Amino acid sequence: MATRTAKDSGVGIAPVGGVGVLVLSLLLILWAIALLYATMVFWPPAADAAGTFPASTTAAFAGISITMGREQNLLLIVAILGGLGAMLHVIRSFFRYVGERGLVWSWVPSYFLIPFAGAVIAVVTYVILRAGLIGGTGSDEGNTWGFAAIAALVGLFSAQATSKLKDIFETILTPTKAGTEALPSATSAAAAFTDFTPTSGAAGTPVTITGTGLDSVTSVRFGGDVNSDATWSTADQVLQTTVPVGAQTGRLKVTVGGGDVESSGEFTVT
Repeated sequence: MATRTAKDSGVGIAPVGGVGVLVLSLLLILWAIALLYATMVFWPPAADAAGTFPASTTAAFAGISITMGREQNLLLIVAILGGLGAMLHVIRSFFRYVGERGLVWSWVPSYFLIPFAGAVIAVVTYVILRAGLIGGTGSDEGNTWGFAAIAALVGLFSAQATSKLKDIFETILTPTKAGTEALPSATSAAAAFTDFTPTSGAAGTPVTITGTGLDSVTSVRFGGDVNSDATWSTADQVLQTTVPVGAQTGRLKVTVGGGDVESSGEFTVT
């Protein structure tokens, strides 16, 4: 059976208005504050003078008293910091799309789901590190700051962290084939250029492209059908490339989901 091509359902195609932007801004700020507060409340206690950590700790959050063991405490703080790191990505993406007047409602659910994904990926990474599957030996359980830093970075760069874990374990395990009902990660119908800067330059000039559905793009074709490698920045939500040698003035093109998508304006090669 051939792989199906996803169709645009039209859900969430409307732009977010001024009231929606204000409400979403307040919700995201409150969520970030809640995660910061949870970090302070559930931060694991330090070791005593003899270097011994307490077997259990009790913390109060939102009026609820929670008692947990040392391992549970570490798992929880890793999850919280993974979500906090992801919130930084969410807020940066939010104000970028609002600033460029390109925010539509279809993006909004991801802003509330990404922190959960960051928390889960941070916990998975923590478990793998503690098990010693990466690096050969388990990490010291007393290194709270080290685990906290890794969790926050994994949450902030969750896409890169997932891709790295996938690369590592595909060298051990046989990669699975896509199912017959699998949908492509992006389709030419859902992908679009929004803008690119600068609009002119010589060979070697960095070019930043904004748009939707471009996260799977690995190359950009300049005028004259000259390819240039491209990298998607998850943190900034932009596609980054450079003007290749031999490029000519013309529209930028990318291939997404088996179809070509091109910019509305031309890039001038100087």
